[in-house]
Amino acid sequence: MTKRRAFANLILLTIIVTTFLTGSTTTGRIAIKTALFTAHLIPGVPVSPLQVFSKEPSHKEITFLTSTGKVASADLYLPHGNKRHAAVIFFMGVIPPNRDDERITRMTEGLSRSGTIVLIPWLETQNDHRIVKEDISSLVDAFKFLESHDRVLPEQIGLAGICTGASMATIAAQDPDIRHKVYFLNSFAGFYDAKDLIISVSSQSRFYKETHKDWIPNNLTSALVNQHLIHGSSETDQRILENIQKAQYWTEGDRASLSPQGQATLDLISGTDLVNAKKAIENLPSKTRGYLEEISPSTHVEKLHTTVFLMHDSSDLLIPPEESKRFAEVLSTLGRDVYYTEFTFFKNVLEVHKSDNETTGTLNLANQVLKLYLHMYNVMRMLA
Repeated sequence: MTKRRAFANLILLTIIVTTFLTGSTTTGRIAIKTALFTAHLIPGVPVSPLQVFSKEPSHKEITFLTSTGKVASADLYLPHGNKRHAAVIFFMGVIPPNRDDERITRMTEGLSRSGTIVLIPWLETQNDHRIVKEDISSLVDAFKFLESHDRVLPEQIGLAGICTGASMATIAAQDPDIRHKVYFLNSFAGFYDAKDLIISVSSQSRFYKETHKDWIPNNLTSALVNQHLIHGSSETDQRILENIQKAQYWTEGDRASLSPQGQATLDLISGTDLVNAKKAIENLPSKTRGYLEEISPSTHVEKLHTTVFLMHDSSDLLIPPEESKRFAEVLSTLGRDVYYTEFTFFKNVLEVHKSDNETTGTLNLANQVLKLYLHMYNVMRMLA
C-alpha cells in the first residue's frame, strides 16, 4: 500500500472514529455506514473495516425475462439475513469489465454489506460495441423484476450506471412505466447528449457554454462513435466509409462519391474543428440523428422525476465531464433534486477509466476521499 493510500485510509479512519461517537443517532449510523463503505472502495487496503463490522452477503447468478422475450443474465447480491432492503440496479454499459473484476466485486460487496441489494444485468448486446435501445427496456424489466423480489422494498429501488451504462440507466428512469417509481439515480461519467459527445470526439475538444479546451478522447470512445456513425449511413456510403476507415486516408474522389450526408459523416470520423463538427452533426442522415436522440438522456430529461446524483472525473478521457455539468445545470433549471460531484482521483486511485500518466497528490487525495464520502453519504441517506 502506497503512502498516499495509507494517508487516505488515515483520513477515513478519522471519519469512522468520529462518526462512531455519534452512532446512536440516525444521522450518525448513516455516517458510520458511509465511512465504512468509502474505506472499502479504496484498493490496496489489507483489511477493510467494513468486512470486520458486517456479515458476508450472498451472491447469485440469476436470469430474468425481458419484454422482448429474451432471457437476461444478472448478478444479484443480497445482504446477510432475511430482511427486506432498498435495492439498486447498476448497469456497466458497452464493453463491460469481467463479472469478477475487483472493482465490481468491491463495490457490490460494499453496498450489500451496507444493507443494499444490488442487481447487475449482463446483456448480450454489451459486448457488441454498440449502444442498443433494447438495453433500455431491459433495464426497465430488471426494475420490475426487483419490484417482485421478496427481499426488496419495492418503493426503494434506484438505478445507477457508469459511462454509457449511466446514460442508458438515465433513459430507463424516464420510462413511463417506472419513472414515478425510481427512488434515485446515480450516474457516473455518463453522456448527457450523444450529439455533443460526437462533437467532442470529432473536434478533440471539451466545451461548456462559451468555453472550450483541448481533449484527446480514449480510443475506445473514438471507435464506438465512428462505428455508430458509419452504421447509420446508407449502404453505398457505408461501404465507401468502411473502405476509407480501413485505408486510414481518403481522396477528393472518395469524398465526391459520397452523398451530402455521407460527407458529413466523413468529416466527423476524420476529425474537424468545433464549428464544423457542430455543422456536420446537423447534416447526418435522419436515421442517425433520430438514433442519437433516442439514446440521449437530454431528449426527454423533463420526464425524469427522481433525485439525481452525478459523478464525473475532471480528466475523464472516455466521456468529457462537461456532459455531467450540462446535465446538472438542466436538472437545476427544471427544479429537480440534483447532487453533482467532480473528482480528480477516480482514474488512478480507484482505477476507473484509468490513465497511466497522471498522479494524485497526498493533500488532493485527502480532499477527494472527503468528496467521495460526502457524495456517498447523500446516497446512503436514500438507502437507509
